[in-house]
Order: sequence, then C-alpha cells, then structure tokens
Amino acid sequence: GGVFSYGGGITMTNVTVTGNQNMGEGQGGGMMLAGTEGTLDNMTITNNTANGAHGGGIWTNGSGDDEPGWVMTNSLISGNHADQLGGGITFAWSRPTVINTVISNNTSYWGGGGVSGINSGFTLKETTVSDNWTWNGGGGIFAFGPLEIADPPIIEDCIISGNETGNSDGGDGGGILLNDNIDAVINRTSVVNNHAAGYIGGIDVMATTTDITNVTVSGNTSGGGGIGISDNANVDIINSIVWNNTGTEIIHMNGSVDVTY
Repeated sequence: GGVFSYGGGITMTNVTVTGNQNMGEGQGGGMMLAGTEGTLDNMTITNNTANGAHGGGIWTNGSGDDEPGWVMTNSLISGNHADQLGGGITFAWSRPTVINTVISNNTSYWGGGGVSGINSGFTLKETTVSDNWTWNGGGGIFAFGPLEIADPPIIEDCIISGNETGNSDGGDGGGILLNDNIDAVINRTSVVNNHAAGYIGGIDVMATTTDITNVTVSGNTSGGGGIGISDNANVDIINSIVWNNTGTEIIHMNGSVDVTY
C-alpha cells in the first residue's frame, strides 16, 4: 500500500509510513518487502490496512533465504490492521531481525494480532509486543509451519503483554501461539497479562519443539492454562516463573515436557 521493495537492498532511516491501504487482496498495507535485505531504523509504521490479506503494517516474503534478511531497529509498528494474518507484521519464508521496537495496538482476524510468522526464522530482540488483538489464535505472536530455512524463530529479551484473542472456539494463546513443526526459542522474556478467549493465556505450544528459558509467564487469563503443550509438542521449560495464571499453570495434554528450576 505504501512502499514496495522487490529484491536487492534497502536503507530507510527516520521514515513514516502511515494511512495506506492495499485494496487488491495483496499483502502489506504499509510495506511489502519481497526478497529484500538491508536496514530500517527509527521507522514509524502506523494505521495501515491490508484488506483481505496479511501484514497490516508490513509483509515480507523470501527475505533472508539466501541472504541475511533485513534488520529493523528503534521503530514503532502500531494501529495497523490485517483481514487475515499479522496485524502489525507478517514474516513469510523469511528471517529478518527486529530489535528495540514497539509492536502495539494492531489487529487481525485470522491470527497474530501483532506478529505472524509463516515458515519463518524471524528474530525479535528487546522488543515489546503489547495490546494487540486477533479473533483467532496468537493475540501477540502466532508462528507456524515447517521451517524451510535453517534458523528457528527466536524471541529474546522481549515483553509480550496485554494481547488478546476474541474467539472462544479456537482463540488460544493470548500471548504466543506456536504451531505445526517449527522449532522455537524463547529466552529472557516476560509473557504477562495477556488474555485468550479460548485456552492458554500465556504460551500455547502445539506440534512444535520449543525451548523456554528464563521466562516469566504470569497474570495471563483464559479458559485455563498459563503454558499449554499439545499435539505431540516437545517443550523444555528451564529456570522460569509460571505463576498466577488462570487455571492450571502448565497444561500437558500430550507430547513431552521437561521442567527444570
């Protein structure tokens, strides 16, 4: 809707992308970054809309398959909407890095109110994902799909708070929903005060291998559960605090879970 980059490198600094719409059921209300690398610093991406599609603020695909992928720092992604996945940003077959950025008050219908990852090894560092909403799963972050690139999704030194799902039948994972054969790493992160209209207010892990280390999961509300493990997921929870969530703190339906310290 606002910026289209196809292939090659891009450098953007102190740029505002606001009030744009993608009207043709294409991707990216504010920005579409396809096969793109480079740097984006001090970006303000607000109030953009992806009509009938993914990535209200940003859609990126094929960025980081053969190259490092783009890096965003010190930015704001807020008030964007996607009719499908990723109100704030959708990573598809990509591995960009987002550092010291606020992703807040975005909305989507299908999943990932703030962030959606499709077959992607994205990295979020020192980033706040807050007050985002989706009708279905993953109020803050929704990542799914078998990885077709080497690196797993990494969420590190982040705050995931105040995110919400709206569907009582399938609106699981108020803070984070991980699904379908991805390997994910969550380190030194707070997942607090999120709400799922369905189950698992904090972190919902389905059919996925996930390491959760030095993570606080607290104050999350839902039909039950702070952390959920299902669909043969394999989860290691190490040196973490899981406390004061609605219902059972850790719901283990099947698969495997190791809890240490």
